Amino acid sequence: MTPLQNKKLAAIEGKLLDVFLEEADPDKWTQIKADDPVKEQQFARGNRYWQAKVANQTMALLTRIVAYRAKSTETGGASSAVDDDKQMKADMKAAEKKVKERLGSARLSLVKKRAV
Repeated sequence: MTPLQNKKLAAIEGKLLDVFLEEADPDKWTQIKADDPVKEQQFARGNRYWQAKVANQTMALLTRIVAYRAKSTETGGASSAVDDDKQMKADMKAAEKKVKERLGSARLSLVKKRAV
């Protein structure tokens, strides 16, 4: 990787971190209120799901860039595209699994709040 490419990736890394910090704040996600009509609750749950998923994917991309830059610095070049593709797919599956777990616990806490 050339120094210019490394510099550009570092700039993108900084921007992605700022975006992730903005997207990952649950207080800025769509709020679900128990007194909303069912249709609006469904819409809000869908929005929250995608907002969490987008934040998670931003972090996955940021992680890949950081790992790529670290690997390129260590080896003095880029790793193979096939290995990167396999690793990216594995990272995506792991990130999606985390989002599903977090959404499941969020839904569970919402159900518990309604029951109270």
